[in-house]
Amino acid sequence: MDYDNYEDKTKIPSDSDDSEKNKKHFIDENVYSIEEVWYRRAVEYNMVNDESYVYSVPFENENIKSSLVTASQAVFVTSKENKKKAAAAVVGYQFRHSALQELFTNITRQCYSETGCTPEIHTCLATDRDCYILDNNGYIIASENIIETGQFFGNVKGSIMNMLVEEKIYKKIIIYDYQGVCFKPDKEDDANSSSFLYTPIHHVKQLIGWLIGRLLWLAAHSNFQWMVSQAQAIFEDIPDYQEDEENNYSSDTSSNLKYEGEKALKYVMIHRTRPKTCDRVVNLFTLASKIPEKVERKSCARPYELRKIMNTNLILLVVNECKDKLTKTVKFDTLPQEVPYNESLSCHKAANSLPRCRPKTACIRTHPDVSDYTYCIT
Repeated sequence: MDYDNYEDKTKIPSDSDDSEKNKKHFIDENVYSIEEVWYRRAVEYNMVNDESYVYSVPFENENIKSSLVTASQAVFVTSKENKKKAAAAVVGYQFRHSALQELFTNITRQCYSETGCTPEIHTCLATDRDCYILDNNGYIIASENIIETGQFFGNVKGSIMNMLVEEKIYKKIIIYDYQGVCFKPDKEDDANSSSFLYTPIHHVKQLIGWLIGRLLWLAAHSNFQWMVSQAQAIFEDIPDYQEDEENNYSSDTSSNLKYEGEKALKYVMIHRTRPKTCDRVVNLFTLASKIPEKVERKSCARPYELRKIMNTNLILLVVNECKDKLTKTVKFDTLPQEVPYNESLSCHKAANSLPRCRPKTACIRTHPDVSDYTYCIT
């Protein structure tokens, strides 16, 4: 039997607002515990290190300050006969990310003057250094810029992530989805869309609709209200300064209104899409099972230092930004992308409507040698 023993260590202050008090308990939000990400990650990471805790944060969470860090560890039961083991439970705790952020800041900026260390130069307090805590999949758990929490590190420092892959700190895993769904905009020249046969009545309806549209367009641009006001001005005594105001309401005002209308039209315009079958590919990353406890790279254009945090799935990465401007900025993410194919090749024409025709040969119903095999006839 699989079950989870999870203890929530989150304490809600007495002076917190109603939204915090009415927040659901961890057990209520994780009914299907064995299917949750934190459960599966803890079980899978046990194969790498059975004594480590798996730390995770919500991905791309806007409210970082109130988010929670989940630390989980799998508990396995080992058979005495064949030494096989199976996951029995996952235990762990939760705490606020602000506490981890404060601890991360204090440690990375700590320096002892007795050793000749200056915090403004030799720690993460320096302007030319950026410090990160990454998990085993390359996502940021803690950073000096709290907004980067939960983001993929390749989307923040893509060139450094490529270096980590080259140094075999992270392993790149390519996954293909051959049953993916892509949302593509509708096109008039779509090969899969069939044509319509228009009758003369349909053309007459289009002509009438076009005439009505032109009449409404002329009515909107004729400005009958201005003509009526001019007719009333003949019989009324209106001061001359109103004519100046009407003259001031010239092409500038009308052009501004037209620009605002076109700008607003972009937001209300509906971009129609249609789901279609396609192949998708996604690049995922995982931390190598065996990496050195200390990794330094000082002889390159982008030096960095790396430390493995013991009994966790985390690493501490320090990047030297003094030569950041010398390299090209690279950013990439772990979102699935459509696989582009050369549709001119015969092996990639499955998505197109191929022309089908009957074979030129006659219909073959029997084989001439069937009569020789009498034992097959019942």
